[in-house]
Amino acid sequence: MIRLGDLEIDTSARQIRVSREPLALTPLEYALVEFLASTPGGAFSREQLLAEVWDSPAGGQEHATVAEHVYRIRRKLAAAGVVQPRITTVRGFGYRLDP
Repeated sequence: MIRLGDLEIDTSARQIRVSREPLALTPLEYALVEFLASTPGGAFSREQLLAEVWDSPAGGQEHATVAEHVYRIRRKLAAAGVVQPRITTVRGFGYRLDP
């Protein structure tokens, strides 16, 4: 179980809850949030995220894939009223989850 701000990430059930209510995420969205939450505040490049979350070899996916998933996750978190943690863009590099 990982608890960060308003999020509760149940890694065994592969479910994220906000104020005890499940947050509907796709399997890849869940995996991305779980990966970022495993190292709060740690910055990961788009290449690292593609390799770890998508299990994609270098050049196997476009960087825009990560950006699109982050965009969707941010929208779902905002709709659920989550203020913290937030996914922050590390300009020219990638993303991190700020607790």
